[in-house]
This record gives sequence, structure tokens and C-alpha cells, in this order.
Amino acid sequence: MFAWQTSGERNGVLIQARFFDGDQTDALQDVIRRSLCFLPETRAKLLWSETDHRNVRWGQLVAQSDAVYQLGECLISMEYKTRSKRSLNQASWLSEVSTKDLLQCLIASVAVAQTQGRTCAAVLRFHNVGLLLVPQQRLLDLIVGLIPWACQYFGTPDVSSSDLARYVEPRVLKEFSWRDKQKSRAGEKAHRDMFR
Repeated sequence: MFAWQTSGERNGVLIQARFFDGDQTDALQDVIRRSLCFLPETRAKLLWSETDHRNVRWGQLVAQSDAVYQLGECLISMEYKTRSKRSLNQASWLSEVSTKDLLQCLIASVAVAQTQGRTCAAVLRFHNVGLLLVPQQRLLDLIVGLIPWACQYFGTPDVSSSDLARYVEPRVLKEFSWRDKQKSRAGEKAHRDMFR
């Protein structure tokens, strides 16, 4: 049975993580084994990737996932963030993932799910880790409710997943606040040391 290595929660999203050797994975020839290496022995099938330039449109939302896979009756929508092949630190990974990246991945997966009429998992992949994003329904409701406002803000009839993520990020940070406890403790210690 497959198990995620670690998990955390921030900004209304439960995030499950599985780390791997990114350099070793990059050398794999099979696109499925290379891109979904954190899902061992997966039977997923690549339906399309960013190089196919396939946009999905759901109402006023337009999204282009980096890759969409079929796994059984479900789909996986993946966003791949290269960060110049810099690895996420296994001790502080949760604070290294940007809120905008989380939101863009979730938004694209919603568009894929709605247009394809299937359950769709949101996966955010970095050089050395795969992250499964499980959002609270209240977060999804907030994002979807802000689509018309984002179109009005940008002065366009529709909005891309990346622009919508940028637009909703301040509201998400306010309504689903998250405090990086590790950085907070380090900051508190630095202040104590400075002002002792």
C-alpha cells in the first residue's frame, strides 16, 4: 500500500508529500515514471501536457495544466515548478511552497474536473517532491466566487488560472491565515538573543 511520507496544512489546504531523488528521476526515459515517480508503480496514462497547448475553459476560467493524467476513473492535474532544479528541504518544505503556486494548481484542477466531468486530484510537483493538495470546500467556494471579480479587475471576459491565483491570494492569506511556526520560533530566538 502506498503511503505519503509527511503532511502539513496551510492556507486551507491539507498537503501530503512524498520525496524522491530529483536528479536520479530526471534521468528516467519513461515520461510517467519520470513525472509521477512519487506514485510508485502507478498505472496512470498521460492524456495531455503543456506542450500540447491544451486549455480548458470552465465558464470564465481558463486553465492549462502542465500535465493531465488518467488514473482509473479519476484524473490528476499536475503543475510542475522547476525552481531551477532546487530541491525543497525535507525539514522546511511546507514554508517553501508559495501560496500562489498552491492556488494555481488547485484552480487548474477544478477547471479540469469541471470540464471533464470527473474527480481530479491536484498535484504540485517540484524537483524532489510530489505534493497532493486537498483543499477545504470553503476555500474552493471562495476562489470560485471570486472569478467574476477577477475578470472585472483584469478587464477581461475570462481569467487564467495563474491570474486568478494572483488575484485571490491576498484574500486567501487573510481568511485562511497560516503561521510558519519554524520561522516564528527562529525569529523569536533571534530577538531574544539580540535584546538579552
